[in-house]
Amino acid sequence: MWKNIIDKNLIVIDPPVKNKKELFEGMVNHAYSHDYILNEKKFLDALLEREKMANTELIQGIALPHARSSVTEKLFLSIIIIKNGIDYDNPDLGPVKIIFFFGCDNNSNKEYLQLLAKSNRLLKTAGFHSRLLACSTVEDVLALMNEYDDDVSSDEHNHYLMIVTLNDPSRNGDVMNALVELGITNASIVEADSMAKTLAYEMPVFAIKVEEVIGNFEEEIEL
Repeated sequence: MWKNIIDKNLIVIDPPVKNKKELFEGMVNHAYSHDYILNEKKFLDALLEREKMANTELIQGIALPHARSSVTEKLFLSIIIIKNGIDYDNPDLGPVKIIFFFGCDNNSNKEYLQLLAKSNRLLKTAGFHSRLLACSTVEDVLALMNEYDDDVSSDEHNHYLMIVTLNDPSRNGDVMNALVELGITNASIVEADSMAKTLAYEMPVFAIKVEEVIGNFEEEIEL
């Protein structure tokens, strides 16, 4: 998968940025210069709007900023390495050194979620973080990513079944995006009026408060 999605032109090591604002502006400008974005301002606005919902540093030292926008030419992944780290406005997790930056149009949600989920699993893989930080050239990064090109076996991520009840079906996409960002890729969403049928089969049910998942990315699970 990685060899089909990664453009070496979107791999950047130690860009000259001093803060999160400069980082975001630089990321968007770089993607725009390589024809992945049609309108810099509109995409940057979408990226910042997503960041307002919750900080995208979900793993210590690693951030996954992303946005879906009609001004995206095609799905892309940009990898940025900042060896000395940069303040990402998240004091609980500290400076960010690895950034996986995503963008897609409004019609590529399935591929976008697959890429986000696979990136999340990869970044949590033992040893990958330190090996990526040790890369000194774009070619080093490409070679490392190709080592991890095989999909994670289903045995590694099929240990549970999560069912989310949703009163507002129009929020389906938002909820799925939020769950994937948390690394939850095995969730099934059903409308509230279908829950009675689910319970009839005595399946384990987890109810997640939508506002918390989307706004603060904190799971509130009720048995």
